[in-house]
Amino acid sequence: MKASDACLKFIQGWEKLALKRYWDNKDGWTIGWGHLIKPGEQITDVITREKADEIFKCDLKYFERAVEVAVKVPLTQQQFDALVSLTFNIGVGHLLGSTLLKRLNEGDYQGAADQFKWWRMDDGKVVKGLEKRRAQEVDIFLKGVYDHTH
Repeated sequence: MKASDACLKFIQGWEKLALKRYWDNKDGWTIGWGHLIKPGEQITDVITREKADEIFKCDLKYFERAVEVAVKVPLTQQQFDALVSLTFNIGVGHLLGSTLLKRLNEGDYQGAADQFKWWRMDDGKVVKGLEKRRAQEVDIFLKGVYDHTH
């Protein structure tokens, strides 16, 4: 599966565009649509919108593939999109070790949806933006409703 255009817009709405690299205290150097610059990766300090979109599409393929491999039950397009958005934000390692994935692979779709809320914290505190993003991802997962307002 591939993430839908609605999913791409949803993720970009949350990630915001940075054409100049910046230091994210938690993750390291970041640029474009939330791209974490890996050691040795050849990316200049400033990029164009076109380059940011190119990097985003490459990153998205990685997260699409991770969801595709990790999930063992059938998914609707909307469920796949919600999981790609979540994984883009929390990382593949967190998805793979999550109760959300365990419940989903047991066929408990509602139980999986209920787990999105556990990924709304940073440093042990609820972050309102993450709380809203997770709620919107659940709406995508369960109802196919894409809300692009933040």
